[in-house]
Amino acid sequence: MSSLERVTRTYASDNMVERENSAKELGEASTSINPALSEDLKSFIEVIHTLASDPEIYVRQVVAEQIAVVLETLQLGTEHSDELLTLLDVLIQFCSDSDQKVRHNNHNAILSLINGTKYKDDITRLCCDTIKKLSTKDSPFQIKADAILLLSRIVPNIEGDVLMQEFSELFHEFTHDTMHDVRRAFAYACKELCPVLGVDNTQKSVVGLFLHLCLDDFWSVRKACCEVFDKVSGSCNSVTRENDLTEHFLKLLSDNSRWVRKAAFESLGPFLSTFYNPEEALDDTPPSKTDSQVDPEPLNTDETELSENSDIDIQSNENASEECVDSQRAQVVTQANRDDDSQNDFSHFNYWRLPVPNLGESELEEILAVSLIKDETFPRPLYGLEDPFEEREEEVLDSSGFDQSWDFHKCLKQNEDNVDMSLELSMDDPIPALVYNQTRVPSRLLVEYLLMIDQKKIQHVDTDLPMKCAYSLPGVAITLGRENWPCLKSLYFNLASELQWKIRRCLACSLHCLAQIYGPEITATDLVSVFDTFLKDIDEVKSGIISHIGEFLEILPSDMCLKYGPVLPSLKNPDNKNNWRYRLAFAEQLVSLVKQFPLEKSIEYFQPLMLDLGHDPVSEVRDTASKILVFMLNFLYKEDNGEYFDRLVEQIISEFAHQGKWLYRLQFVKICQLCLEEESNKISIEVFSEKFMRDLLTLAKDKVPNVRLVTGHLLYKISASQDWVAEIEHTTGLARTMELLKEDNDQDVRGSVGEER
Repeated sequence: MSSLERVTRTYASDNMVERENSAKELGEASTSINPALSEDLKSFIEVIHTLASDPEIYVRQVVAEQIAVVLETLQLGTEHSDELLTLLDVLIQFCSDSDQKVRHNNHNAILSLINGTKYKDDITRLCCDTIKKLSTKDSPFQIKADAILLLSRIVPNIEGDVLMQEFSELFHEFTHDTMHDVRRAFAYACKELCPVLGVDNTQKSVVGLFLHLCLDDFWSVRKACCEVFDKVSGSCNSVTRENDLTEHFLKLLSDNSRWVRKAAFESLGPFLSTFYNPEEALDDTPPSKTDSQVDPEPLNTDETELSENSDIDIQSNENASEECVDSQRAQVVTQANRDDDSQNDFSHFNYWRLPVPNLGESELEEILAVSLIKDETFPRPLYGLEDPFEEREEEVLDSSGFDQSWDFHKCLKQNEDNVDMSLELSMDDPIPALVYNQTRVPSRLLVEYLLMIDQKKIQHVDTDLPMKCAYSLPGVAITLGRENWPCLKSLYFNLASELQWKIRRCLACSLHCLAQIYGPEITATDLVSVFDTFLKDIDEVKSGIISHIGEFLEILPSDMCLKYGPVLPSLKNPDNKNNWRYRLAFAEQLVSLVKQFPLEKSIEYFQPLMLDLGHDPVSEVRDTASKILVFMLNFLYKEDNGEYFDRLVEQIISEFAHQGKWLYRLQFVKICQLCLEEESNKISIEVFSEKFMRDLLTLAKDKVPNVRLVTGHLLYKISASQDWVAEIEHTTGLARTMELLKEDNDQDVRGSVGEER
């Protein structure tokens, strides 16, 4: 029984399982329909309409999935488009279905039809009309929210002016809907709507509504606004972005809801990246390698840097702790001074409170010791800046009822002579001035971004803030430009010394991007130390560096790049020998590494690595190494360096063609095949015949059928090309070998040379 017969027999069954199975076979049954037979097509469409109206949810869910397959199958070569267009009524019917999964399956079907069939315009027009009908005030909020979702998914197929004309009034209704689910759905839809509308239409019809949603009473709506903030910002002009959007985003960063704050900080880096100005970037082009000796601007050398050997040693944390304590003391003294200056306006002693007990020296020392222990637990806030938007901590009252935090400030004020030096260092720190003086991004947003690694901020918002900060760092860096590297320098070093390896891996994967942004001078003075440290890190971090090591070394000055030559071969093997993807990433970088060094150095450092990787136990690594060996052969042939070329050919033959392990002999055949397939800068047919043909013909008699099979494929390809055959010296041997392979006892080998099996 065919699938079409089963569908027509069971679609009206009283058994729900049979009707569900019938719906699952609609796509397969449609292939048996002859579109030329109008009656068969009409009866089949009637079956679909019946199943689409089934009272069981599961049946309708399956029909919603299969309807797109049916339309894609029947649209080819049919003249009955009117009958097929009636199936679009099923799609419209499912848009208002009571079950959410049916509606979502229907959305997927609509998208597949829009992108893959000739009914694109018809479906888009019907969807727009349906969305407007489902968006009336009388519609259930679930239906209305899914209508907004459908609009956001089909909006790339609608022109911006048409979208503005058809839905601008609905945008206002969505924003002021009484149900927060609808308002949240529209907030998410802004991510897709704004790029299509363009800057002018977005400014006119969306920005004001979006900012209204940013102040919504429901935290889920504000959270949705945070998640799409960067997309909306990218479709606004610079004035709106710097004024209105910035002010509202700062409010979201200090929102009462922890979920909103988390989403806001996750979007902070992407939002800062929308301030990127291409015109400023043209003026900020980093110098080339030849200009690397000229320092375009003095860098701040007082910042905490990594050691000259580029090792971030854990032992150095003890000294850092002492500096952290001094800096914390200085900050508290500064805050105490500010508190004293404002006591004329407001003082706790102007109002009733429990009397403050007199403390002796022993009590003061005990309080100070406890506070310093607490300071050592958390690292110093970045740059010694206080968070202007951080909520004040709750007052901690001891058992006697007095404000311990106030007494702590007073105690430190009495001992401020002991921390004068730390205070002086904090006041002389130039980084805050650079943060506030830069004009690329709003300074308050940049301060919030720099504080994403502050421990109090992490506890107050989310533990993943440093990871989000590291992930968005390249975008923020290119937005700030090269001259503002000191603003991010301390932040970058703090992230590079994080204990979480995922953060270090994120930085390792993007280190080459920062090198390209900042140029050779800053790369050599600041980023090389982090690069060296990551090379000594665990495999997960080191693999991020290895994946782009060629791009990073390309930025370095030539003399510094040459120093890494002897070190690179030692990086081939990871700590975990089973980590073959690490070796694959290293092999893929060898081509770019060869170009960074002189020919003699490249052969000395990397040629043994290529041969070694060609013997890797993983096939993909061996194949990549073979491509690199062929690249090296063509490179030496192009350079007309016969000595190095002949030496490499001899090594390839001895290391692969004459090896006892059949996998290596098979790899030699693949190398020969790559030599002939190279489109440009390849060795000539005469040279290939002279160097490789004799050993290749020998492998046609190999005892392993797999080797003979691949050899037969290659020899058959060579013999089929008259140009190749005319240039090959071993034509007679080739013909005799082909006859031998045609008589091989293995059926697949005979088939590889064109012999019928």
